[in-house]
Amino acid sequence: MTINSYKQNTIGETTSHIDFTITSNSALGRNLILVIAYDNSGGSGEDTWKSPVFDDRGNTWIEVNNSTISPTSSPSDGLCLRFFRTTQDVAALQVGDTISIDFNADVNKHIEILFEIVASNTVSYDSSDMVPTETIYSTITTGALVSNSVVFGVSCGAFNGDRFYDTDTTNGSWVDIINDGTDGLEIVSQYKLITGVGAQTYNVDFTDDGSDSNIPTIIGYVVFTEEVIFSSSVLFILNTTMS
Repeated sequence: MTINSYKQNTIGETTSHIDFTITSNSALGRNLILVIAYDNSGGSGEDTWKSPVFDDRGNTWIEVNNSTISPTSSPSDGLCLRFFRTTQDVAALQVGDTISIDFNADVNKHIEILFEIVASNTVSYDSSDMVPTETIYSTITTGALVSNSVVFGVSCGAFNGDRFYDTDTTNGSWVDIINDGTDGLEIVSQYKLITGVGAQTYNVDFTDDGSDSNIPTIIGYVVFTEEVIFSSSVLFILNTTMS
């Protein structure tokens, strides 16, 4: 299993419509995971999300998870995070195609990440969770994972400061994807190919710039698992040994 990632950094843009442009040809049946982080620009700090994700090829996009944090119930005092997935069930996305995202009102800052899973066998969605909290030390733990899984971790905060990747090497090493942000939206994203059975705890630290004590953050993960296929020769050897 290998992972491709594509980023679209448009943090300073105010808009109610986002087009994520595809920069590499994909393939029918491959899993894509779309991560969208943006400010909670509603009048009372609510999420202004409008419609399902859609793309130029008419593929079915399924929402995996979403969360909003608004400490003072006022516009842009926190942030929103959403995960979507597709198996590209209609047609493969190609260079120049777009994935479209709409809001009921303008968002003032946003960032998108697209992951592509490339594998020899069938890959299926497993699980996901998100935790909104006010802290500079965000953390979340998965359920028990198996060695043919991949976990994607994302943590974002509504502040201006420094961000630090998770460096844990339990049952695999985190691969760094993005560590970026400005003007009140900071984001860190990584993934890990699991090499042993057990839960994964994803920890990301944000260093305060001095203007905040506990910052609004959302941390989340999504897990996919590749089907394991045993060849007939392996089964024959096992049966011979057991007999």
